Parts: sequence; structure tokens; C-alpha cells
Amino acid sequence: MEAYMRPFSCLVLLVLSTTHVAAAQSTRPHRWAQLIATGSEAIDLDTATLQRTDGLRRVWLRWDLDRSGPVFLAQYQLEHREVDCARGLTRVRWREAGA
Repeated sequence: MEAYMRPFSCLVLLVLSTTHVAAAQSTRPHRWAQLIATGSEAIDLDTATLQRTDGLRRVWLRWDLDRSGPVFLAQYQLEHREVDCARGLTRVRWREAGA
């Protein structure tokens, strides 16, 4: 997964710099858009809850880490990230993993 972090961060920054940012509400349903997909992994961005705060963007990401395995053994990870597009930095605010 570390091999994807540098190109992934650049991709997230690019998508966020061109995406309309809606005000987040806790009652809004997730609307997932695929950012990256390989034969075995996928990363989705929740377009319904993007937030802009103090020059930063906050996003929810959903990682599917084992798309090639059985559905009942799926490995996933949800992340709430803070992205600084101007400086090219990201920070994980919250993470949950499951199998």
C-alpha cells in the first residue's frame, strides 16, 4: 500500500482541486466515486461529504484492499483525510479497518 501513497496523494490533490465542494451534513448519504482501481484494489472518494475548512479539504476515502478475494472475506479501510492542496500534503484524521 505504501507504494501507492505518493501517486495517490497527487491524484487526490488533483481531483480535489477540480471538484465542486459541497457542505457536509451528517445526514447525507455517501456517494462514492472511484479514484483508482487495479485488479486487486480500489480507492473511492465520497463526493457527498467533501468539506472546505481554512484552506484545507476534508474527504472520506474507502479502500477496498482485496477485490480479487471472496466477498465474505473482503478487506476494507475507511479514512477521513485532511488535504492541503497548496502544500501537497495529506493527513489522516480517522481510520477504520475491517475484514
